[in-house]
Amino acid sequence: YYPSVKRKFPQAEVYIVPYYIFEIKEDIRSSGYLGVFLDIVKSARKIGATDIHFESKPGVGLVLKFRVIGDVRTIKVFSFDKGRRILKAIKEEASRYTPNLDTEEWRERQDARIELPELKLDLRLAFTPSLVDGMQNLVVRLLLKSALRPKGIEDLIALGYEREDALVLYSATEAR
Repeated sequence: YYPSVKRKFPQAEVYIVPYYIFEIKEDIRSSGYLGVFLDIVKSARKIGATDIHFESKPGVGLVLKFRVIGDVRTIKVFSFDKGRRILKAIKEEASRYTPNLDTEEWRERQDARIELPELKLDLRLAFTPSLVDGMQNLVVRLLLKSALRPKGIEDLIALGYEREDALVLYSATEAR
């Protein structure tokens, strides 16, 4: 629709187009630098990471790392410019869930959170100062929204518990 209007009136400086013509196919959060962060979270969850680290390294850039089974692995390095934009987008999103978060503060330690119900995740964020001016380090803890409960004694035995211990543990979870 918009291209056809533009062809009919090429000299116009402003085009007024009814908003209902456009179909919004994706959540606004899935675009831009926040979209980059959400893609990172999805990738981390897919490989079983418990933490995402953004580390500002002088002369290098913003280093992205995942913690998987206690091992921290470097995934990617962003330029400082792109890194600043990603961290700014994360901080702005976190300010929706953490009202006292100062999005302009880069020299102080700050804690925040983000809820991602579509991914069944709660994120805990810890911003800390870095050695790079205007940058921060960030650690994101991925927390599953739903508690994992054993569905039966066999689940506990599969985790390595003896049958007697599994019976005690399972009965304790049933009591709640």
